[in-house]
Amino acid sequence: MTFLTGIAVRNRTVTVLAIILVLTAGITAYRSLQVELFPEIEFPLVTVSTSYPSANPDAVVRDVTDPIERAISGTAGLESIQSRTFEGNSIVLATFAYGTDMAAAQTQISAAVNDISFVSGVEEPTVGRFNPDQFPVIEFSVISDREAADLQDIVQSQVLPVLSDVEGILEVDATGEIERRVQITVDAERLAANGVSLFQTSNALRENNVSLPAGAIFEGGQAVLAKTTHTFSSIDDLKALVVGMSETGPVLLGDVADVSLGTAAPRSISRTNGKPSVGVSIVKEAEANTIDVTSAVREALDGLTGLPSDVEIVIVSDQGPSIQHQIDTLLREAMFGFLFAVTVVFAFMLTLKPTIPRGLLNTLRPTVVIALSIPLSVFTGVLMMAWQDMSLNFMTLGGLAISVGRVVDDAIVVLENVYRHIQAGRERWRAALQATAEVGPAIFASTMTTIVVFAPLAFIQGLVGAFFTPFALTVSFALVASLLVALTAVPVLGAYLLRPGDLPEGAGEEDDTFVQETWMQRVYTPIIRWTLRHKAITLVSAFVLTVGSMGLTFFIPVTLFPSGADRFVQIELSLPPGTPPDRTLAQVVEIEDRVKDISRVYRSTIGASSLSFGGVPGGLNQAGILVNLSDDAPENIAEILREELDTGGRTLRIREVQSGPPTSGLDVRITGSNYDDIVAVSQELAASIGEVEGVINVETNVAQARDEASIQVDPAKAASIGLSTRQVGLQVSQYLIGETVTRITIDDAVTDVVLSGDRRAAIGIGAVESLIIAGPLGSAPLGDLAEVVVKEGPVTISRTDGLRSATITGDIVAEDAQQVGRLIDEKIAAIALPPGVSITSGGLFADIAEGFQAIFISMAVGIVLVYLVMVTSLGSLRNPIVIVTTLPFALIGALAALVITDRSLGLPAMMGILLLIGIVVTNAIVLIAFVEQLREKGMSVYDALINGGRVRLRPILMTALTTSFALLPLAAAPSDEGGIISAELATVVIGGLMSSTGLTLIVVPVVYSIFNESIPNTFRRIVGALSRKPVAAT
Repeated sequence: MTFLTGIAVRNRTVTVLAIILVLTAGITAYRSLQVELFPEIEFPLVTVSTSYPSANPDAVVRDVTDPIERAISGTAGLESIQSRTFEGNSIVLATFAYGTDMAAAQTQISAAVNDISFVSGVEEPTVGRFNPDQFPVIEFSVISDREAADLQDIVQSQVLPVLSDVEGILEVDATGEIERRVQITVDAERLAANGVSLFQTSNALRENNVSLPAGAIFEGGQAVLAKTTHTFSSIDDLKALVVGMSETGPVLLGDVADVSLGTAAPRSISRTNGKPSVGVSIVKEAEANTIDVTSAVREALDGLTGLPSDVEIVIVSDQGPSIQHQIDTLLREAMFGFLFAVTVVFAFMLTLKPTIPRGLLNTLRPTVVIALSIPLSVFTGVLMMAWQDMSLNFMTLGGLAISVGRVVDDAIVVLENVYRHIQAGRERWRAALQATAEVGPAIFASTMTTIVVFAPLAFIQGLVGAFFTPFALTVSFALVASLLVALTAVPVLGAYLLRPGDLPEGAGEEDDTFVQETWMQRVYTPIIRWTLRHKAITLVSAFVLTVGSMGLTFFIPVTLFPSGADRFVQIELSLPPGTPPDRTLAQVVEIEDRVKDISRVYRSTIGASSLSFGGVPGGLNQAGILVNLSDDAPENIAEILREELDTGGRTLRIREVQSGPPTSGLDVRITGSNYDDIVAVSQELAASIGEVEGVINVETNVAQARDEASIQVDPAKAASIGLSTRQVGLQVSQYLIGETVTRITIDDAVTDVVLSGDRRAAIGIGAVESLIIAGPLGSAPLGDLAEVVVKEGPVTISRTDGLRSATITGDIVAEDAQQVGRLIDEKIAAIALPPGVSITSGGLFADIAEGFQAIFISMAVGIVLVYLVMVTSLGSLRNPIVIVTTLPFALIGALAALVITDRSLGLPAMMGILLLIGIVVTNAIVLIAFVEQLREKGMSVYDALINGGRVRLRPILMTALTTSFALLPLAAAPSDEGGIISAELATVVIGGLMSSTGLTLIVVPVVYSIFNESIPNTFRRIVGALSRKPVAAT
């Protein structure tokens, strides 16, 4: 370390210039860093979503879900496959081990799915990853009372084009759109009267809208390419198509069907603020700046001209302002922390001699040195962040803000030692070099102990590693920077600015006789003398206090993350299966009327069962309503809405969600080979969990069922007209669902042509049985070929690794989620499980268990690494053990601080405890290192401890209070004001520092005395006694 200081001192002009350049470059780098909401996280999940319109869940499982599960089961790194199948949709979730290359996994799954030959009617699957980079950064709705098709045209022709010029946009997705199509609705009676089948009509449309290559024709010595073609270009062309022959002549399509240009039945209906809407979501490019992209989108929309007066654009969600608010808040709190730290430094260094004005002026010089070291360290850390291509997000911003309180410690130790040498009369530049060399090993050890506690996080997979590694890197970069600043910039600036008499008398002194004893030393000296004479009482008291503080954990709620600033209420509506869309819409309108007065904006989607993270598809009997609450909405609004909207005939799931890191709720999965046993267990367990206080919206997906018509074809009767069961089913499907038979170009737009029967003619079992099924050997009513019966079928089919399963879900509203988890575990343990049935509890409780386990492992490994660093730096195996005894003392203040501030023990608080492991040993290192120096000069253990404690009292208190006061604004900030991570973490660090600092100054000298005097003396007495024992005569 000495060579760095030597270079800086010898080239002091260059050092000053480097300070200016680093500050300038750091500010520039900070302004250029990519800004995100979340750190770059790669969740080990791949989803496969597939639509199979109008197919019942059993058919979707057979034709879609099962083939997909079998196809992807061999993917490398795959841990489990879960699927959820419901009418017309299949969602398969593949979970991988953390650390898997998810881009490669997605590619493998896409390739496997593309190789599947699905049955007719299955649409192309969508394979995607659960990645925060793929979340929309801004969403807005275009609303109007116009027809949906007209509103869609406005969005496509006027709104979306202005977004094409915005840099950084990766994808623009519009929802609530309706596809135009040509609808051909055949009349079964007219088909029968003209002797034409639906199959003939379909073939005629498909086979007469073609363009086929016909080789080449040689004319005039040249080859001319030929093609055989006939295409439709209008509705009239379609009506004039000959689809069969009757006794009276050709049968035209217009004779047996109605042909019109219309729109497809919507799969979802979007509404915003009570009006029909088209939603637009924007995903940014991975390297783009979130704030820049959202600001540019807003500017583009604000500059939009020519929109009809009845069309309005409403911003539904925007990450940009939220991120900017966090940045502004953390900058403000960090600035206050900086001012508080400088104020503490000024107070400790204040001298009023020779006169008050002169004393104040003299105090400013060392204060300026410390004040410059803080931004210099932080912005040097920012340069390292830019070097590693890191982004500004709520984790790295929290790390920078926390660093403000820690980076000052090394500078204080160096500056005080430089002053001591200058006060002793040494030449200032030599004093700067020698003083820094003396404390260099100690500050290197103290800084490295804080850094190494974060090292285990780099090897921890899962949520903790993904979220907190950027935080750890940011803090580590700032600490490395503070060490470099303390070894280079501080000695140079100190030598330039410090003068004898700048610091109060007694500062930096190490002799037994002080020029003037300070009031702090007068208070501390009798205390340390008493504790060294009463070691047993001191140690027992410290032990009782530490163990007793563990009882505070019963009063501290345990959760994963605190909540963020923005408040939302998510309402999920579910009506009985088969409910028509107009009735669902009426229910949605009723709910909208209730929430409109408590919201900034609200958005409803009929056909989505959830609106979180992009939404989950559902039937038109389901709807999701997302309400962005206004500031004056009651705190218990979710509970109020549950009571007011809880009416019969519908199921409502209402919960309040807040911004911040994503967390899950209740998720209990029951699997087994016997589905009846699964149903019984899930219903019993759901009823039991519903009694637990703090758990709401408990439901199981096996309690739902609906009537479905089963058409049971007789193969022999179908064969009598030349058809198979499958062919009969395809014709029924054409009648009831419809089939896209071809595509034509109308008004320069490629449009699907859909052929179907008249659904009005299929109302009731009798109407379905009268449908005419045509085959090569004749035709017959469906009732002559099959039996149509109504039976009950599942609404949703859940599977885990190919086995039927049931899922119990719910929301956790209790503040102490861990206590709720214990109660639910008791409920699970009380269930008598049938053979082959197992229960797995996941969701929030699994996240908490996984996160805390990872932190505990990191703590254990961190303590070992801290010990090894101290052994290396101090050259002793014994003294690092003495220093490690200070670690439990930090828990006393940390837990007390959480109780006093009524904050929860979540992952941020646990990260604060991990940070404390590195911080609290710093004071002990500074004390023990100096005591060792005094012993080398010939002092006894007792005298060295007394004098070492007196001399190091001031810098130890100064660094602890400076760090604490620097973190005070962050700890005082509400968690919903940009302090999602930093508030709990700062609270824990402040409390831990207060208790550990006080006990370090009292207990560590006692432990040091025991290890270096009491135990060795006892051992020598034992050895002496053994050596004096007479040897028996032989």
